[in-house]
Amino acid sequence: MALGSVASFSLARSGYNHSVLLISFGIVLVNLVSGVIWLGFGTAIGRLLRSRKAWVIFNVSMGVLTAACVLLLALAEPARHPRRKPRISERINAYLLREISASAGMTEVVGMTGGT
Repeated sequence: MALGSVASFSLARSGYNHSVLLISFGIVLVNLVSGVIWLGFGTAIGRLLRSRKAWVIFNVSMGVLTAACVLLLALAEPARHPRRKPRISERINAYLLREISASAGMTEVVGMTGGT
């Protein structure tokens, strides 16, 4: 997650170190919040599932739901072809990235260019 975030969102040249620090701070913050939420749900589920039968039912149902995600991946859009036309959202993202870069006085931005 960190490598992908830095590669996608870090700024070039003099803004690089600052952007990496901000990205790292954001990742730590998000991970702490999500970890606390997972701990809370785990504790609550542990209190609700008292019998061995309840745990087995819960584990099997979670396994089935996880396996069902494979179906969603199979039905998802196929991998991008290198010569395909960019989607409108990609073109909008690329345009916004160029505009923000220009307004900030940056000549080069490392990261998401939206296929342009």
